[in-house]
Amino acid sequence: MSTAAELRKRGAGTRVARGRGKPRTGKLRKREAAATARDLLEAARVRFARQGFNQTRLADIAADVGVDPALLIRYFRSKEALFVAACTGDELEKLSADDLAQKLLEWILSSGPAGRESGFLILIRSLDHAPALEMLRERLTQLSNRLTAVVEPQDRELRADLVAALLLGIAMARRLLELPPLKEATVGSLAPYLVPMIALLSRANDTPPQTS
Repeated sequence: MSTAAELRKRGAGTRVARGRGKPRTGKLRKREAAATARDLLEAARVRFARQGFNQTRLADIAADVGVDPALLIRYFRSKEALFVAACTGDELEKLSADDLAQKLLEWILSSGPAGRESGFLILIRSLDHAPALEMLRERLTQLSNRLTAVVEPQDRELRADLVAALLLGIAMARRLLELPPLKEATVGSLAPYLVPMIALLSRANDTPPQTS
């Protein structure tokens, strides 16, 4: 038998072998695709949080999951769209005046499950990327708007912006500048200092001192 004939025979045998067993259903493929997309998004969050937008490569994200980089484009269209997806889905729950300070503190200091960084902190790490800066500005504006509903009326907008600025400064000092020992501090160790500060900014019990 010629070499070409042998190859054709082997190929036919291989196709038969591959065709054996239970066929893959569309539902199974869809479920696997959804799981792969979810894994890629989680890997992207970790990379963006550690390296920022500009230093993160799609090839590295794909390698973290063990798939072809082409799947990132298939599922998320572009690096920019992937970044936007990585920064969403971690909004604060409905705020109330009773536990406002504690909730804000936990939100800005804590990571998500399995070390997942919040979208707010991912944006801070990517401030050299102009769209990320604009997204952060929008996120802070949204936070201020939500805070105005729970802080007391006197200088309401200013108080809300001050709380947002305080949270931003803490997050930048911890995650971007990595100032010790603030970087290693926990919510429990910082709460006795920061909760009263946030509470003071959100209440209007005292008239601000007049300057001459």
